[in-house]
Amino acid sequence: MTGDGSHTLRSPATGDTYHSMCGAIMESMHVYIHSGLEYMSGNKSGIRIFEMGFGTGLNALLTLQFAVSRQLKISYHAVDDHPIPVETAGSLNYPDRIVMEGARRLFHRMHDSPWDQWLTIHPSLRLYKERDDIARISLPDGHYDLVYFDAFGPDYATECWTYSVLERIYHAMRKDGVLVTYSCKGAVRRDMVRCGFRIEKIPAFGKKRHMIRAIK
Repeated sequence: MTGDGSHTLRSPATGDTYHSMCGAIMESMHVYIHSGLEYMSGNKSGIRIFEMGFGTGLNALLTLQFAVSRQLKISYHAVDDHPIPVETAGSLNYPDRIVMEGARRLFHRMHDSPWDQWLTIHPSLRLYKERDDIARISLPDGHYDLVYFDAFGPDYATECWTYSVLERIYHAMRKDGVLVTYSCKGAVRRDMVRCGFRIEKIPAFGKKRHMIRAIK
């Protein structure tokens, strides 16, 4: 249980938690929804999102909640090479703590849906979960409006934060596309600048001082 009453998980491999212990839902809302989706949605009617690390599905659920409230159409492509079991996802209390009709049913469908194929979860959300390593997947050039970079931290999952991975994601984004991540590590910022991103250090959530919002 985290500080805002919502659950998180702890990785048995690294010991790292999936979210801030100060509040899982509050952190995801701050880092990905307010600092990313709300920041760049403007007058758009459709947004293409790429997520590095589907994890608990919390970011996808909160994205759907936002999309329904703003009448947006979201195309959501997430990659994860170690997805959590459907049974574990079913024990998480996120759907009970947000305001959206059918939240529990929709959250279950996100996790229970097949991998490696597009599925319409809701009229506002099409989801493609790709079960693979970020270093191996093929990403289209100039495609994504918004990237949620939500891998385990650079100290735990170094292979996800390499310059080559960041460069591939940069090329997969559209001009003026936005990338948001909770990390603000110096090496990550420097590699993003090398890729061509314009970096903004903005206030983070919880005990962290800063997070990154990067603009292509």
